[in-house]
Amino acid sequence: MQSVEAIKHLVGYPAWLTGNNWVHRFDEGRSDKTFDVMLQLVHSHDETGAHFDNNACDTWMKLLAGKVLVATWSLDDALAHGTAEFCNHTQHDTEYEAAKAMDWVKLREMPSGRLFWLSQGDVLVLPAGKAARAPRMVTGPTTPHRAAGVCRVPHMVTCAVPHMVAGTFHYVYTVLKKLVVAGDFCNASGWRARVRSAEEWREKQGRGKKDKDAVELVQIFVHGLEKVELPRARKMLERGEAPSPARRIYLKEILAWEEELRKEAQEEELRKEAQPAPGAVRRALERPDVKEALTKVRECLVIPQPPKSQKMR
Repeated sequence: MQSVEAIKHLVGYPAWLTGNNWVHRFDEGRSDKTFDVMLQLVHSHDETGAHFDNNACDTWMKLLAGKVLVATWSLDDALAHGTAEFCNHTQHDTEYEAAKAMDWVKLREMPSGRLFWLSQGDVLVLPAGKAARAPRMVTGPTTPHRAAGVCRVPHMVTCAVPHMVAGTFHYVYTVLKKLVVAGDFCNASGWRARVRSAEEWREKQGRGKKDKDAVELVQIFVHGLEKVELPRARKMLERGEAPSPARRIYLKEILAWEEELRKEAQEEELRKEAQPAPGAVRRALERPDVKEALTKVRECLVIPQPPKSQKMR
């Protein structure tokens, strides 16, 4: 028990993720642990073939020990240059192909190609959607769609990969034996890209074998509003605290996502006119805690910003 407590602060989510992450504790009570935080010990000179992780979510990894080289690129470039889509899962499921060898020449040719060098304490964040264009090759660290979808640290390095949809493809080479903790991040920030990512995966599943354990993105929306946004909004309203300008932008994104979900619920109901029962998206939006969370988000946006002179006191 003492040993578990000793490493607990190392293997959990970084503090800056915990209070904002809609998939934090999402798996509690579920048989499938899609969003569990993972702890990995990997020998030197081992590699993880080209792959992307849970679509619609950002992937983060925190290096506790060792040295790692990570190559990343976008889905568009993966399709254009024919890189391997999955890592070697053949030991788990024969449906996947064995990983192909990393092609460094292709990486240099890909506009989205990036290289990251991680040392102890570094955190790498791989986004789930389109990001601002960055220099073509970076070495670190130095310091319209369906809205429901399928679904310090001493340094933090963010991988900005342009034109990426399903997820950031990445290849990982362990230079020196590593201990790494990794997980997923999702909330209303960048929700349009998350939806596109989930939709792309849904279409892919339609062309092949269905993923029986797939999590609908609307389920994450519900969990995030009930477990993250509702408690925070309640506290802000109790204190009469006005949202910061950045927070206001974020709260408006929650409402924008809600609006898109309501449109989708209407479309879902039109497709099922013969069945008067509400669809899954409508049921999600009508959950009491979801409705309360959305109401309180609107109430938070009504609170006026204090005068600048008052802020300085």
